[in-house]
Amino acid sequence: MNLTGYAGYILHIDLTTSKILKEAIPERYVEQFLGGAGINYRIAADVIRPEVDPLSPENAIILGAGAFAGTRVPCASKLSVTTKFPVNGAIAAARAGGRFPMMLKSSGYDHVVITGAAIRPVYIKICNDEVSLEDARGLWRKDIFETASLLSRQYRPCSTISIGPAGENRVSISLAYVDLNGHLGSGGLGAVMGSKNLKAIVACRGNRPVTVADAAGLRQLAGGILDRMKR
Repeated sequence: MNLTGYAGYILHIDLTTSKILKEAIPERYVEQFLGGAGINYRIAADVIRPEVDPLSPENAIILGAGAFAGTRVPCASKLSVTTKFPVNGAIAAARAGGRFPMMLKSSGYDHVVITGAAIRPVYIKICNDEVSLEDARGLWRKDIFETASLLSRQYRPCSTISIGPAGENRVSISLAYVDLNGHLGSGGLGAVMGSKNLKAIVACRGNRPVTVADAAGLRQLAGGILDRMKR
């Protein structure tokens, strides 16, 4: 699929069955909905029922990389994570900056849809076409900082989303962190991940750079933004 600015694919991961599927993004999604956040909500309309328990396997976690991630646009690498949050029962999005959306798109995916619940602690590893569920029992009960550091050393260069003991114990205000630089909301994403026995998500640097429709025009615009930032 030739969608400039997009990697072009949605990754579906069912933690209950360990089934992993790759789906091309429908072009109508790109035409009708704005960026990663907009497409996230469109996917959520299909996969998250309004009455679902936030901490049940039926709830979904949807990751969406921003449209500018992986391009020259400065300070615009944004990740949206949409789920039903336990703190208030709302279907909403948490957002953070960092390298994760760029790494995800470089492996060929704009969105990841995670459903079900694993029978034992796991983490997701995404590296180009190699997507796997890895044993996370050795990471369980470790805090966010140690978890992120261990995974970063193992898969460098990469980016991580990880939780600590609060998420594992389903604390309703628990956080998930992106590379220890930005947190994904206080609505309880950590608890949703913990309820799925999902300790972390690792996105390795892939080999699929993002292409844009007008590289020279974008370079000029981004250069102007950088000049204003320096001043």
